[in-house]
Amino acid sequence: MRDYQIWDHAGSVKSGRFSTAHFYPYTQQYLNNVSDATSILASQNDTSLRTATGSSTYLIRADWFIATATLPVPYERLLQLGANQVALDQQLGVNVLTNINANRVIRSGFRNSGMSPQNRIIERHAQINGLAYWTSYDFSSSAATANIFNNPLGPITLNGTKEFFHEGAGIMFQLANGMFGYRVADNNGVTLDKAASNTVNQSAAPAEFLAAVVNGVSCMSCHNAGLIHKKDEIRPFAQANTGDFTQVEFEKILNIFPEERIFKDQLDKDNAFYFNALTQLGIDPKKPDPVNQSFRFYNRSLSKADVREELGISTAVLDGLLVNEPFKSRWTSLRSAGAISREDLSALLTQAIEQSRIEVNVTIPRLGDFVVTTSCMFVSQVQMDNCVIAPQP
Repeated sequence: MRDYQIWDHAGSVKSGRFSTAHFYPYTQQYLNNVSDATSILASQNDTSLRTATGSSTYLIRADWFIATATLPVPYERLLQLGANQVALDQQLGVNVLTNINANRVIRSGFRNSGMSPQNRIIERHAQINGLAYWTSYDFSSSAATANIFNNPLGPITLNGTKEFFHEGAGIMFQLANGMFGYRVADNNGVTLDKAASNTVNQSAAPAEFLAAVVNGVSCMSCHNAGLIHKKDEIRPFAQANTGDFTQVEFEKILNIFPEERIFKDQLDKDNAFYFNALTQLGIDPKKPDPVNQSFRFYNRSLSKADVREELGISTAVLDGLLVNEPFKSRWTSLRSAGAISREDLSALLTQAIEQSRIEVNVTIPRLGDFVVTTSCMFVSQVQMDNCVIAPQP
């Protein structure tokens, strides 16, 4: 697999380059040190595949990949989205402020977004290749300069009148294959791993997310059926309250908040491109999002049978582990038909395999698996670097 750079949130290179070897916790090298014919064949095949691919991670679990690569730290780097919003916009050929000034956008503004009790604006731009680039303007209140009905002509950096001041943004940009890429940022274009909870939240999020909108997986879950149409309330408000705006302001509102049929027609065209891509992948947008389902499956509570299968050992061998520390205490619920978390399994995975399977060696990740836990989600309101688990010594 290709290597990628890791940036920190200030935009500087954090630790050189990374590949799956940095995160993938399940790499095993099969050893030819037993007489069992099956193990010998596995060792021979393992050696051949490592040589042919030039990699020790020639085989990757699909559930792990989907549940991990769609989380912020790996997701941003795998898609090479750039260190901040300015970098991404340059890649896509989008200049947000220039487009707004030139009336090359269409908007919809509304009182209740459904993702928060605050008002919200969604806005479409065209990338340099003509594909869609959608952004939202998100607020922690609907008062003063955050009231988009009184101030529909932001963002405030345009230095004009009737401008709103927003605090966050969610970006959806269409890829050449029709699928969407995602980015969460603050009002200065700083990349966020998760949106501030006082601007937007996700009520149906996995329990680990604490209702936070997490870049990548949350966006895919919310938009599995494409862009969500929200009827504009700004244009009719301005038309009913012309005395609240100058003629220039009123004309600007009419230019960038179009009639509903125009707005919806463009949104439907973007969705049609997306639906075609899903169809080619065999995905039904009317069914639950497969990424969200995979994340939940991978991070489910693991029964004794699940742990036995994860380790590739028999029930008797697992019972032998459970009578000794550290398994006796950390995995104690497995001794009474209970379950353990993915975090509990990850913490002792390498040690368990080393003690129970003599035919394999385990390659420890350089950074460790990216396991989302309640504690790591609590540490920072908007960043998730702390979810990277340090590898065992």
